[in-house]
Amino acid sequence: MKWAVFYDKCSDWSDSTVLKNIYSLEDLGKPSEIADACNYIDSKAAVLLLRKAKDAGVVLTPADISDVLSNVEGPIIGELVQLAMKKGHAFHYEEILDLDGMISESLLSQVISDSLDKGVVFTSDQLIEMQGMADKSVMTRALKKIRARIPAEDLMELEGSVDDRVLHEIDHKQKTYAFEDEPEEEDFDDYDYSVDPRKRKAGLLDYLGVFTVASYLNKKFFQKKKPDKKGKKGLFDD
Repeated sequence: MKWAVFYDKCSDWSDSTVLKNIYSLEDLGKPSEIADACNYIDSKAAVLLLRKAKDAGVVLTPADISDVLSNVEGPIIGELVQLAMKKGHAFHYEEILDLDGMISESLLSQVISDSLDKGVVFTSDQLIEMQGMADKSVMTRALKKIRARIPAEDLMELEGSVDDRVLHEIDHKQKTYAFEDEPEEEDFDDYDYSVDPRKRKAGLLDYLGVFTVASYLNKKFFQKKKPDKKGKKGLFDD
């Protein structure tokens, strides 16, 4: 049977007829058509069709795989995912959420790691939703790829799912103060008496003060040395 006929008529056939015609297929259609057909036939027949397509070298994209998840489950999903990754496809946020619970935890973590390797960048709120889907090391890699400023509340939400050291480094660099107290602003109107004057850098008022004291002492010195004209005795005075 030709694929065009199968694709056009499969939704009208009985389950047994669909199975029989899958076995007799002489060719296969586009991956998107195969995924679409899986939603109009029995789940058992859909698995058979997907396995036939996989064995023939047909690669379903991540979007195609998401399309069949409403009617197909089991090991075939993991096989299709691995084949898609092998052929260079990257899974994005929505497609990863679709896979949660449909494949093993280890494979899902691998999918996220593979997506990071292929340049996918997740936002901080997406990482919050993905908590528990990947190993801490993978989640930390995803966090470090974010170039946008991460809100303090997102950093706090991610605590425990990523490397705490990296989390605190980002918080410190951003000055979001999610994990440390925000420094208080200095009040420059108040004099800080706790500062040792000997260690404090001299300011303009300090220099003016020193000049004033020096002028006063200099004046007193010359007043003391200057003779009193009224009390001074002459050479022939008694």
